[in-house]
Amino acid sequence: MAEFVTVTIDGQQYQAPKGAVLLWVAREHGIDIPYFCAHECLKPDANCRMCLIEVEKVPKLTPACATYVTDGLVVRTQTPAVLEHRRSTIEFLLLNHPLDCPICDKGGECPLQNQTYGHGPPHSRFEFDKRVFPVVDLTPLIVLDRDRCIHCKICIRIVDEIAGEPVLDFASRGKFTEVFGSAATPLSGNIIDNCPVGALTNKVFRFGARPWEMSHTVTTCTLCSLGCQIEGWQRSGEFKRITAAIDPVSKERWICDRGRFGHGFLASPERLKTPLVRQGQELVPSSWEEALGLIARKLDERRAQPQEVGGIAGAQLSNEALYLFSRLMRGVLGSNNLDHRLSPAPLPAEADVRAALEAAKTLLVFGVDPSQAAPLTDAWIKLAVRKGLKLIIATPAAINLDQRASQHLRYRPGSEVQAVGALLKAMAEAGRAVPEVVNVAATALETLLNATGLEAQAVRAAAALLGPETAILYRGVQVAAALETLAAALGTPHPPCFLPEEGNARGAADLGLAPDLLPGRLPLADARARAKVQKAWGRLNERPGQTGAQMLQGGVKVLYLAGVDPVRYNGNLKATLGQLEFLIVQDIFLTDTARLAQVVLPAAASALETQGTVTSLLGKVQRLERVLPPPGEARSDTWIFAELAKRLGIAFPTRIPQIWSELARDVPAYSELRFDDLEVSGGRPKTAAPKLVPRSLNGAQGELGRFGLWVTEKLFGPRAVLDRVVLPDGVRELPQAELHPADLAALGVPAGGKVRLSSSNGSLALVAQASTRCPRGVVVVPAGTPGLGALGGTNRVSLAAEGV
Repeated sequence: MAEFVTVTIDGQQYQAPKGAVLLWVAREHGIDIPYFCAHECLKPDANCRMCLIEVEKVPKLTPACATYVTDGLVVRTQTPAVLEHRRSTIEFLLLNHPLDCPICDKGGECPLQNQTYGHGPPHSRFEFDKRVFPVVDLTPLIVLDRDRCIHCKICIRIVDEIAGEPVLDFASRGKFTEVFGSAATPLSGNIIDNCPVGALTNKVFRFGARPWEMSHTVTTCTLCSLGCQIEGWQRSGEFKRITAAIDPVSKERWICDRGRFGHGFLASPERLKTPLVRQGQELVPSSWEEALGLIARKLDERRAQPQEVGGIAGAQLSNEALYLFSRLMRGVLGSNNLDHRLSPAPLPAEADVRAALEAAKTLLVFGVDPSQAAPLTDAWIKLAVRKGLKLIIATPAAINLDQRASQHLRYRPGSEVQAVGALLKAMAEAGRAVPEVVNVAATALETLLNATGLEAQAVRAAAALLGPETAILYRGVQVAAALETLAAALGTPHPPCFLPEEGNARGAADLGLAPDLLPGRLPLADARARAKVQKAWGRLNERPGQTGAQMLQGGVKVLYLAGVDPVRYNGNLKATLGQLEFLIVQDIFLTDTARLAQVVLPAAASALETQGTVTSLLGKVQRLERVLPPPGEARSDTWIFAELAKRLGIAFPTRIPQIWSELARDVPAYSELRFDDLEVSGGRPKTAAPKLVPRSLNGAQGELGRFGLWVTEKLFGPRAVLDRVVLPDGVRELPQAELHPADLAALGVPAGGKVRLSSSNGSLALVAQASTRCPRGVVVVPAGTPGLGALGGTNRVSLAAEGV
């Protein structure tokens, strides 16, 4: 428990935690000490000298940002010497500042501008030519105007201390000092928010609007599963920009560049604005009454055959929308054909990922690049490594975190299970306990090494680092059960954490958006759980449902798709979906899947256009707030589901707080959370870590093929919404196949040529890129690449030159 001491500021005594920074203690009590270089989440640097104050018994003025509170400390912040110093500091900073406030993007929200009015002199005593630097791009997304820079160093410290990439520094000296380097990290945009002048500006938003012309609302980002707090800015109903908001719990104010620059799809001219109904071969505009009536009649016809109706809702929808969709499918139509996944995928763990990282002594990162999938996770890992965390990286190709790793395991794609088996075998050989059911004794370590391409020394070294205080972060369907077995063998308190792409994947799992689960992740096979849900909803079928993959392969006759585009994922599905008796698509764009539908419903985007909640991978239920209205006649998902239910004779709640009350009633972990109490800070559901049951690893063998295929997420990689964001050149990751240069040469593929990836299910042609991060025999393809599903989810493919 913190020890409190007494500090005297300007004659008034205050209680403060011992060792706290004086600047933040003063601000907490409403005492204004101006500053430029200080930041609550960065180590004190004391280079701007703006926050100097008088400390009793100290002969010189002292920076408040580097003064720590002790008992009896006496300081004065308003003496003549302090005030004169502030005036002099402002005057000095303005010597070379261009004073171009009328055209500067920071105008209206500029700390230098504000502090010049509050503390600076009315005029300057100096008249001479100012320094002039050309305006340059610090990154493709950030403009650097070095004329405006006041050398506070905050950008340099953010990319070093927070992003973990020391890629910026000062060059030259005196008035020629300038920021030098490249801040092209996944968290680089945070230097825009924290620059105290207009030296670093948002290239996408630049000259877009003045702060006083816009309104802004704090909400939750849904472009990954971490639930970062953002501020959405709009002017006259038009989306303008995203900035970081302070998380009320962690007190941090960081977001990744995808969250900052990736919401431009909201302003896309391709947004659906009116319902569409099929007439012959064409989809024509319709009224909501006609479209909903047509859907309701078709669904009503199928109530007697619920097994012929199915629904898939994307995990970017809000908890409230997912709840109503589940109730519509199960409670109204009686169908358990319900999922949020287009292909088999693990469910996110019921655990706080960040807490697991902070408590761990060792972290195993398996099959995922956190810097691209969830960049803040990458930053937390780097911080933990600085504090002593041992990091094991198991990926088929090199990733950003490799340079921080204590041990690398470079396995062949398709041999994930054998790689985990090799770790368990090495543990057993070292005399450590391994559950008998794993049965690793039946396979020699050498056999596993041959199957995976791993080296015995690396495997043994990695196994020696594993223990009860190990956290596991992963991607990959095939390896999920194996990693749960490894965690059970280690006795870790946290289950392995699957890092999903969708923003509300944990919420979808908690609400039972899976054919074998009910709300609260309760098994459908549990008679008591079924009875409870049936009592609340009035109807529930005990017959097991189909997965999303099964439904897409023709398992149903009537299919409702909300926020998913399976045809983009796999063009082979066009034929199957085209043969459905009735296809309903609810989305924000007229997708390739929507073009096959009988009815298309225009939805509001969950991000920034609707109210509700999402559940982050950190285990927080967080508020979504409406920042701007949806375009045209687009409506929220909750409104659409409630209107359909009404036409089917069931009254659904329509207001978000009412929906939340029902949701909390039916999901035990959420039962103590009140909607009004969540605000944006969120609440934590009460969940118990699931018991991990070891399973045998025998018989697991990946599909054979010449090349191993690793599908990995890219920050601005192919994704339906990101494809419709206008971004500067060099930002977007195009669908392509990365291969070792020697492999490309062996295939006879020239620079910029194409390769065809083939499996027993289908093939896909992609532009080839030479990449030394890929070992020989491995091809890396971005997740979300259109048509990737045609390969059937395999991780072993054949490659051939295309069109050569």
